[in-house]
Amino acid sequence: MIAFDIRKTIEAAAYLIKRHACRSENYMRLIKLLYLADRLSLKERGVTICGGSVYAMKRGPVMSQPLDLIKGRDPQSTEWEQFIKKDEFDVCLVRDPGNMNLSRADIKILERVAEEFRTLDEWALVHWCHKNLPEYQKNWQSRGEKTRKRIPFEDVLEAVGRTKDRNAIVSAVNERSAFARFFNNHLPS
Repeated sequence: MIAFDIRKTIEAAAYLIKRHACRSENYMRLIKLLYLADRLSLKERGVTICGGSVYAMKRGPVMSQPLDLIKGRDPQSTEWEQFIKKDEFDVCLVRDPGNMNLSRADIKILERVAEEFRTLDEWALVHWCHKNLPEYQKNWQSRGEKTRKRIPFEDVLEAVGRTKDRNAIVSAVNERSAFARFFNNHLPS
């Protein structure tokens, strides 16, 4: 299990939402973009931005913690809602959390993902994920009767070509999260 970083997740979500003049985003699309950013960060840097658990579901990979935050089902939802509110199928930025916890590399990854997928609405992005993410395909097809199946972190690492340094990556991600919690989530850039 990879530790989930709520502060970085709030800042990353806000960063993606701020790209729109209306300061809102479809929440299904936002969750996909956050996952794709985490995946790209793992591939290139060996660390996640948000962390947490990912599930294969009917509409593609879903990061469970951001979804629970959006739907108000997480104990930390009140922290999320200080900055981002759900409005039907969209999330709206109500207050800018800044980006103290995001590194320059995190921001560059978020920008690249946002730019690469800027022309895809939520349904086109769902279709793209179904077609292009082997870790999703593998776990969705093998789910049996379940409506969701957890995508093992090892499957994501394999899909992005990082199996040889798996243990080092898991250790580094969890150490970084522990360091952030110890120092009140203020990481050096």
